[in-house]
Amino acid sequence: MAGHDRPIPTVSVADRLRVAGLRLARSSPPAVRRLGRRGAVWIGDAVAPARPGAAAVERLRAPVIGPAPPVPAGTTPAELRSLLATLAIDGEPPGHLDGYATEAWLRFLHTWGLVAGRRGACLELGSNPYFLTTLLDRYTELDLQLANFFGPPYEGSLTQVVSLTEKGTTGRRSWTSALFNMEEEVFPYDDASFDVVLFCEILEHLLLDPVRVLNEIHRVLKPGGQLVLTTPNVGRRANVIALLAGTNLYDPYSGHGPYGRHNREYTPHELDGLLRFCGYTPEAIFTADSSPWEPPALDGVDEALRLVAWREPDLGQYIFSSSRADRPPRAGRPDTLYRSLPADQIVSLA
Repeated sequence: MAGHDRPIPTVSVADRLRVAGLRLARSSPPAVRRLGRRGAVWIGDAVAPARPGAAAVERLRAPVIGPAPPVPAGTTPAELRSLLATLAIDGEPPGHLDGYATEAWLRFLHTWGLVAGRRGACLELGSNPYFLTTLLDRYTELDLQLANFFGPPYEGSLTQVVSLTEKGTTGRRSWTSALFNMEEEVFPYDDASFDVVLFCEILEHLLLDPVRVLNEIHRVLKPGGQLVLTTPNVGRRANVIALLAGTNLYDPYSGHGPYGRHNREYTPHELDGLLRFCGYTPEAIFTADSSPWEPPALDGVDEALRLVAWREPDLGQYIFSSSRADRPPRAGRPDTLYRSLPADQIVSLA
């Protein structure tokens, strides 16, 4: 066909954004669950301003957005960052995990802040590589139990030695964790065993059935117990820009197998609905960055940031949540996350 020889027209990012802005302005904003900064959860109308000002764009161009992370008394962020940089496992060279610490250390502080001051029995799921474990051990009075999953040939339990160097002195701490696949096995704990469960950076790796996992966590929590769940925010500002620029945001396939990649990321609103479905009442849901971000040098970035500035609190790299297990989980599976199941198993959240 002759049409195949015609050049493909190109549309700039700025032009695409202008079209998107017109569509947004012409549509009525739906009533949605708006989730704000630390400790704030509210219902309201999602109203997109016609054109947020330069100040809103400048905030979204900042290296880090979200609330400032808490810091344990008697220390500083720089001191904690330096300490975590020395962490090594089972005799690995100090600094071997420094790249991970650099990317995630603010996330560890935000997560620690959600349990600071708590006491009682605490289960940390997915504790390796023990950065958060170290903060919990040093700066809370929680009685920690750990769990991990490494696949075959590891089974039963595993003890690993974690070393940290502080003021020229290296200290070592042995941690023993239970090993099980939380998607396929019953957790090896009695009902109502824990006051706190930490389920951090795992939800996005699940392949099969997140409701089953959250229900198992609910079972091992004491009535009214606290679930701290953190997960990457699929709606983070970097992803917004990536999609507008035509870049794929899905996680690459991993040499560590299907659990080594992010299989499904969530928005704050999806997470809120999932938690409520599984018998939890969220008390705090917020997003925040864990490492600095720099806007790419693309035409239209500022216009993109204007279009999403009305939901600034939802644009952080990670979602942080603290919830209470205070009612029974609902039966079935929510229609917002599941399909191709028997009709009597799908529950509408509308």
